[in-house]
Amino acid sequence: MSSFPCSYLGAPISPGRVSYRDFEPLITKIRKKMDGWKGALLSAERKLILVRRVLSSMPIHLMMVIAVLEKVIHQPNVLLSNFLCGQGEFGPKKHWIAWKKIGRPTGEGGIGV
Repeated sequence: MSSFPCSYLGAPISPGRVSYRDFEPLITKIRKKMDGWKGALLSAERKLILVRRVLSSMPIHLMMVIAVLEKVIHQPNVLLSNFLCGQGEFGPKKHWIAWKKIGRPTGEGGIGV
């Protein structure tokens, strides 16, 4: 028998309210995936495919099972936008389009992330 907080099928379970700290494994998992891909070596099209197919699907199960905090939704979006725009010498490059617009379906002018 395990103690709380614990994880069941990837979803954090605790006796009270689920905190941001309980979602750290998800954020870490997304970071590890991106670090392994060496984003600087990928073209923009390949980055987009990875974000659409792999990274954006990782938190879906969790969001269907638990009421996720807004802060938890925001953090993966920051990681995904930094991965798409690339890293500069001093950190993430300038984002020329707002993430809300990028996240729209392609029919509405976004890129479908």
